[in-house]
Amino acid sequence: SWTTDIDSTGLMLITNLDTGVKTSTQTDNLLRRNHSILVTGLQPQTRYRFQAVSISNSLGRAFSTAIDVTTF
Repeated sequence: SWTTDIDSTGLMLITNLDTGVKTSTQTDNLLRRNHSILVTGLQPQTRYRFQAVSISNSLGRAFSTAIDVTTF
């Protein structure tokens, strides 16, 4: 979850750090300030990097700081 100071869409960039494969979640294209995304389908004992992306109505983009995690 994250918040933005202007209305924007949101998606999550996901990188599998073990394989280098990059994917992203889909966006519902609804402009909002409170964003929440549920990520599913992760593999156990795998390192991932997550980065939130918000895109405003004027197509300005903001990227969060990346967070690295390892699944159980």
